[in-house]
Amino acid sequence: MKKFILLILLSCFLSACASPYMVEEYEQGKYYFKKGNYKKAYEQLFPAAVCGNPEAQYAVGYLVYYGYGVDRDEVIGIFWIQKSAEHHYPRAIEALKKMRCHCHS
Repeated sequence: MKKFILLILLSCFLSACASPYMVEEYEQGKYYFKKGNYKKAYEQLFPAAVCGNPEAQYAVGYLVYYGYGVDRDEVIGIFWIQKSAEHHYPRAIEALKKMRCHCHS
């Protein structure tokens, strides 16, 4: 029974990832990020990050890593930036390189 419920929830979640609303939310998140409203940007970008959008994953990681609009958490920030880098997002790859150099200094 638990597997069935989990499967239904996963199906609903994945269908939400493909919805036009998700695209609109993502675009709003980018807008808020550019305007410096980081809390609102995080709220709008987080669902796209969860759905696998590498630019949103990087932005969420950046916000969390530096504590812009949310509580600062380097570990969770790096997690999201790493997810983005796994999709070959150039800014995330560069950020991870800089973080590694900073850690070894």
